Amino acid sequence: MKTQKIEEAIQSSFALPEPSPEFEKSLAQTLRTQLHTQKIKPCQRFQPSRSWAYALAIVAVLAIVVFALGPQKVLAQIQSWLGFIPGIGLVSDDTSSLRVLAEPASQTLDGITVEVSKAVASSDKTYVDYQVFGLTNQHFPDHESDPGCHFEPSLKLPDGTTVAFSDGYYEAVPKDINQLVLHLSCIPGTDTTKTSSNWQIPFTLKVADDLVTMPVVLPEPRVWNQSDQAPDNAENITALQIHTVVETPKGYIMTGWIETDLNIALGPINPKLIDSNGIEVPTRLSQQAADLMQSIPAEHQFYAWGFEFDSEELSYPLTVSFSMLPKADQSAFEPARWTVDLGANPQSEQIWEFQQTLSLGEAEVTINKLQYMAPNRLKLFFTATNGLIDLNIEFPDLQVSGGGGGGHSDAPDSSMFFERSFVFETMPKGNLEILFTNPVFAQDAVVFSSVWQPATAHAPYPEMAIHTCPSLPLDLARSDLPVFNQAYSVLYRQISGDPVKYELVYRDSQAAESVVLSDNSVRGSISPDGIQVLYPTDIEGYTLHKLGDNQKQILAGIIGSDSKWSPDGNYIAYVRGDGDVINAPAFAKVDGTEANTISELGYAMIAGWSPNSRTIYFTLPWFNSSSWKVMAYDIESDETKELFTIQNGTIKFLDPQISPDGEWLSYRGMDNSSLYLVNLDGETERLLLDDAHVIKHIWLDNTHIALSISYVSGAYENFVLDLNNCSFMRLNGVDGGLVDIQLQN
Repeated sequence: MKTQKIEEAIQSSFALPEPSPEFEKSLAQTLRTQLHTQKIKPCQRFQPSRSWAYALAIVAVLAIVVFALGPQKVLAQIQSWLGFIPGIGLVSDDTSSLRVLAEPASQTLDGITVEVSKAVASSDKTYVDYQVFGLTNQHFPDHESDPGCHFEPSLKLPDGTTVAFSDGYYEAVPKDINQLVLHLSCIPGTDTTKTSSNWQIPFTLKVADDLVTMPVVLPEPRVWNQSDQAPDNAENITALQIHTVVETPKGYIMTGWIETDLNIALGPINPKLIDSNGIEVPTRLSQQAADLMQSIPAEHQFYAWGFEFDSEELSYPLTVSFSMLPKADQSAFEPARWTVDLGANPQSEQIWEFQQTLSLGEAEVTINKLQYMAPNRLKLFFTATNGLIDLNIEFPDLQVSGGGGGGHSDAPDSSMFFERSFVFETMPKGNLEILFTNPVFAQDAVVFSSVWQPATAHAPYPEMAIHTCPSLPLDLARSDLPVFNQAYSVLYRQISGDPVKYELVYRDSQAAESVVLSDNSVRGSISPDGIQVLYPTDIEGYTLHKLGDNQKQILAGIIGSDSKWSPDGNYIAYVRGDGDVINAPAFAKVDGTEANTISELGYAMIAGWSPNSRTIYFTLPWFNSSSWKVMAYDIESDETKELFTIQNGTIKFLDPQISPDGEWLSYRGMDNSSLYLVNLDGETERLLLDDAHVIKHIWLDNTHIALSISYVSGAYENFVLDLNNCSFMRLNGVDGGLVDIQLQN
């Protein structure tokens, strides 16, 4: 169904009353206030090409507005006069009074390009977005404690007047002025001694005669503020409050908070949504839900919760529940001390494994692993028992400048698994003393629940976009799916052992057992003939492992990851793990000779090879953006060509992959869950899987893609998708996340 027809159908179902002038004025002022409190983060630019993705963005913004205004039917009033521009926000102007960027404008200094990529000027605000290309790790501060450039860009009029900036927007630009200059005294986050300064990027606005301003009618969100009703027992203030529910095209966004007098150590955790048939409904903490949670009153933010869910074919009412862990009575305990020898020269990615148990109050803390992650970074893996859910970690002899991490529990004995990372001012080496202090203990979980159902039926659900395959339902019995029965060889990664090990495992689908190739690597690739495996080995270089006779050869000096074999089996393309630039693209012969760096730009990802083994495809990121440049390098002519730019890729793990016939590039979308295809001229794009929790994908042939899917639990499920009919098949015997896979002849 065409989007226009959907809009017409929805519009015809609503008779919208004309708002009074007084209401318009009041509502407009409230909306502007709300818009300016919602900061637009440049790294979350919204540029998907699908109309229903636009509709989701509409709902996310309106959710905040509606709660602020209060009346349940206020959105019907909004729809009669307000439009929405994806990535920009709500506007009260009609299209003829809006102005947009006439064409992208850029400036390049010392190999770095700053581009004004989007601009919209309305009667009350101006939005300007920019992106940066050409940055490497060399352009950022050496220490994470150094924030680098912290000056916001400024917008200047032709006479030099600076346009005020606040919370993501500039003030309105006079209607008779279309020539503007974006000024950056430096590039935010970079080391000002390593990058150019005083960027001046002139650009032009034009009348938005070709701009599509989406009416806020697709679909009409409906809001219930159930927490406005007092509980039956006024003295009982222990409750799960459902605060706001907003209808989206595919379901609902729900937010609320836990109200309790208990002394809480951790929560809300373990969200569950159960329909009236006892079926658990998958939920996700989407960006829209996170935005809507900001509307919860400040006094309830500490125990706030929110999620989004799809609702087609659900049976009502729904029961929503969260767990809270009350804090146990605290006592003072002596710190637990532990010393480890890192040696005189610890190396990047070096791992020390232990089974060291310490007593901390009533709990036992078991050190499993310590990993060195240059520069100046350590990651500590440990478990704790007896209800310990938090603690402090101190280094008496070192200055800690940053870090992060957390804990989770999937074990029936309530033990907690922790990962904590630390960044130091100087490189830790030799004997390192670690103190574990101030343990926090929790009692048994208390479950809070409430029941909800919509007041009216959900609007008609959108038809699936052409060529988009249905994602696997979470509650689908996997045993009902057929097994993929072609012979294949696979590499996968698994976590096993005590202490924990991250193993690279090889499996022949026709063999009885799998083979662990490495307990210190989670990346690798299988040769086209299926008889060799290549995987990185610390600082020594790649290991070339011949499977038949189990012989291993170290490719000295070929240090990196993300390797892909050429179809003829003569070359490997990879991203370098050594040198001054992190993850620069390179290639070499399979024996490790004739190594060549393709580009001095970093943060590259190898997508694959052309069928004739002559061209290497790779991607390079735009910073401050979800865009990636797709590049092609000819190994015979030594020439690199820019093909096109992906506008909607994830800023995390893009996972670009070239189809075996060299016709398509597949990649993960900006939601870190969907999967897209685009042909190599950049003209035809296809949303293959929407919100499918795809972590990794690999082409088996031109019509089959192997998928690793991971839900909230973190466990991997592996499938094969048939592009001809959108059917899924189980990939049995793979007990971890896919690394590489190929069909056997």
